[in-house]
Amino acid sequence: MHGTAATALAALLIAGCATDINRINASRYYETGLAFEARKQYEQAREAYWRALVNYRSAGGPQNAISAATYNLGRMTGLTCNFPLAEQFLQEALNVEEQLPSPEPGNITKRLGELANISFALGKFEQSAAFYERAVPRLEQLGIIQDDPIGYALYLDGYANALDKARQATKSAEIRRRAISIREQSPLNTARFTPVYYHTVCSGK
Repeated sequence: MHGTAATALAALLIAGCATDINRINASRYYETGLAFEARKQYEQAREAYWRALVNYRSAGGPQNAISAATYNLGRMTGLTCNFPLAEQFLQEALNVEEQLPSPEPGNITKRLGELANISFALGKFEQSAAFYERAVPRLEQLGIIQDDPIGYALYLDGYANALDKARQATKSAEIRRRAISIREQSPLNTARFTPVYYHTVCSGK
């Protein structure tokens, strides 16, 4: 084989090996992030998700994995109280997800919800309410009222709070009535998912 061709082949093989290593490392860091997050070790989880994202990017994707790592990095950045940076990551996660060939509706909704959450923490109340407004019909289409009515009522409470802060009293009252109605009609007393608000977590820091 000609020397130049051999060198090029060797370079391709090395690049392929590096890509495989990046993907393996990315998956390991992502799983590590999940483990830290489960133990509420948010700073360690943030670092692990960041390393996962760097490795996924170095490996050239896949884009759905990049979206997931960016989303979790954004959440952990919010829970460690860097709200402006968290907003950037969460917006990026939404952008990546929306550009996928087949975006996952549940993932879109999660990203909208976290952007509503971080916008509220930043005092961007109208923006927060707008993200909630985009998320709510998607949640209902996904069956949230049947799956987790009490959790959804809590979510609507957050939406109403954003509307109150944005001085949209009429809309806020409508959303609160909706939350009350869901609670009254629910056979359940507890939520499967309870929202965690960045401004509450970081209020004492």
